[in-house]
Parts: sequence; C-alpha cells; structure tokens
Amino acid sequence: MFQVSPCLLVPSVSLSCCIHTRLALHMCPAQAGLAALHKQLIWLLACFVPGFVNCFLAFFGTRAIKACQPSLTICCYCCRFDFNLNRAMTPEEVSAVEGLVNGWVAEATPTSTAVMDLSEARAAGATAMFGEKYDDVVRVVRVPGVSMELCGGTHVSNTAEIGTFKVVSESGVASGVRRIEAVAGQAAVEYLQRVDGVVRQLASNLRVKAEDVPTRVVALQDELKATSKQLADAKAQLAVAKAGALASQAQPGPGGSGRVLVAELPGLDGKALQEAAVSLLSQLGDPAAVLLASKGEGDAAGKVSFVAALSPQVVKGGLQAGKLVGMVAKVCGGGGGGKPGLAQAGGKDATKLPRALQLAKDVIMAAGF
Repeated sequence: MFQVSPCLLVPSVSLSCCIHTRLALHMCPAQAGLAALHKQLIWLLACFVPGFVNCFLAFFGTRAIKACQPSLTICCYCCRFDFNLNRAMTPEEVSAVEGLVNGWVAEATPTSTAVMDLSEARAAGATAMFGEKYDDVVRVVRVPGVSMELCGGTHVSNTAEIGTFKVVSESGVASGVRRIEAVAGQAAVEYLQRVDGVVRQLASNLRVKAEDVPTRVVALQDELKATSKQLADAKAQLAVAKAGALASQAQPGPGGSGRVLVAELPGLDGKALQEAAVSLLSQLGDPAAVLLASKGEGDAAGKVSFVAALSPQVVKGGLQAGKLVGMVAKVCGGGGGGKPGLAQAGGKDATKLPRALQLAKDVIMAAGF
C-alpha cells in the first residue's frame, strides 16, 4: 500500500524526474491504498512526443508513471526511465505500476488545451512542473478534475488512446538507481504475443500446462543440482582411486627421508584434485610432500590447476604449501595460495606445465625435511 505526497510508488524515497529539466517529488510512508495515487500522476498522461503513433503511446505511458524517475529515454516503440531506489522493485510493485497506469488509461479521461497569458495561466492554477522559463504567452494542458500544466508539446486527446502499457524489465544500472523499460500501444500487444509464444513453447517442451511451467522449471533445477552433486562426488571418488595408483611412484625425499610425489593427474577439476592430494598425503605418511597438476578440459582447456599438500613435519621444516604452489603456478602465468599444509592455484598456460612440475620437484628436494 502506498500514499503519494505529492506522488508515487516507493515509500519513504525522495524522487526526481527529467525531460530536458527536472522535477522533484517526494514519497511519504505508505498509509493509503494504490487508488489514492491518481491525481498527481494522471496529468503525466498528456505530454510532448513528436513522430509516430507508437512513440506517442510509449511516451504517454511513460509520463503516466514518470513521477518516480530522474531520467527518461523514448523511442518509437518503447520507453526507458531511471529512478532513485536502493533496492529492486518487487514483482508486486511492478504489477502495481502497470495496474495504475492501465487503470488510468481505461478511465478514458479527455484532455484539453488552451493558449493564454502566463500570468493568467498561473492565476488559473496551472503548474510549471519542470521549472522552465516561459514566454509571456503559454500553452496550458488540462486533464479535467486532475491537473493543469504548462506544456508546449503534442498530446493525446483522451487517455484511452494510449492503449496497453506493459513494463518489460526492471533492473539496477548504478548504486541506488533502478531502471524500468516499458512498451505501450501496439508494441505492448506485440510484446505480450511474443511472451505468450515463449510460454506456450516451454509448456509444450516440458509437457505441462502453461501455468505449471514455473513449478516444472524449479523441479528441473532441483534435479540438476542433485545430479551435479552426485557427479562431483563421483569425480572425487575417482580422484582418490587414481591417487592410489600414483602412490607407488613417490620418490625418497631430501637426504633419503620421507616421500615426495610430483605428478600430473589428468581429467580432474580443482576440488577433485585436492581430494586426491589429501588422500595421497595420508598414504605416504609423515614426512611427505605432494604436488599434483591437472590440465583443464572443455571451457577450461589451456588452463591448469595445481594442489600442494605437505605433512606437518615438512611444514615444520620450513616448506609452505601456499608459497610452493604459488611459485609453481606463476610459471604457467597464474597464481594462488592457501594454508601452510594445503594450497591450491591455477595457471593460464598449460603448455608450460612440464617446466612447472620440474620447478616443484627442485624446490621440494632443496627443502629440509
């Protein structure tokens, strides 16, 4: 529920609007119903728009709710306007905007214009909403019983000429600034037809009724999430299995003490590679040092992941997993880090992986366990 003072839709927010100049409006806390919003907005239905009929309709529809926005752009079939608000509008608020505008349009309120002296217009109660400078003779636009404003542009003769008004998007464009894009008239009808076609196609593909599409999509998302988790678990188990086969390849550490394993383990993502490194470290005992690498596949092709795992005694000796893996990843144009005993990194150039692995061996063997 909202109350206007003088008008519009978002509670407790100071608002301004601009078409060449600016208009400052203020929103009071919500106390009354949406029906109370009409007087200070309905005058905006009659406004300047040169050119095509759709341009008329888009601009007029915009002016019907324009009091909540500081920036306005119009083209021949749509309108875009920005307004000050530090959060996204709710779906209910967007629907309320559409309902208000379309309700006012449906009232079929006639407009009238008159040319008179500026002093006479002001005496009659006409408002110069944009603070512009006017000549001595001005044009006055009146929506009977609602508003009387100074405006020199083209106007509808009746609000019913606007037709349908439809908001197509609401998004953030900057900190504290939201943007609404809308269509009106025939463009709105065409937009609704396109959306209806999309919904019908989705319903057909999903084998459900149109009204059941959202529920079915949510169910599919849940199924995909569960399947992705199962796949990740399977990859982790595969990584541990592959790691078991690598354990026998471990070499003696510096001075013949401990075990060292530096190897490439293909086909694993970062998480699975970490699981494999931790598993190997537990198999090799203490002291032990493990560094594994895996080249990316698919969208990650050409990249490489690294994981270093060090046992407590190795860390105590001065070698740290974060520094080791960062140094190695740098060879491949990347970087990373982590805890002294476990760290992860990535590189952008997998072609340099052999050099990176050799560096890892050299650094580990130079350390004292």
